[in-house]
Amino acid sequence: MIAQTFLLDVAIFFAMTIMACITHRRLDIIGAFPLFYLLRITNMAIYVKAFFEVILLRRFRGPQVGWSTANRRYKVAEA
Repeated sequence: MIAQTFLLDVAIFFAMTIMACITHRRLDIIGAFPLFYLLRITNMAIYVKAFFEVILLRRFRGPQVGWSTANRRYKVAEA
């Protein structure tokens, strides 16, 4: 099942690469086809690392800023 899904993914990406070659009339675009998967693996690795650090290790937590309005709503400013 996983192999079939991967082959379908490769076929779709290759078809899009061929369409780009035909549209732009440049055959050198086919040479960039393997780089799509290198970029996807790099993107996935960065995402997993960031998920691990932020969600599981609870790093990079800053103070809460934003829409909190406790103790300051509808106060009358004194002149």
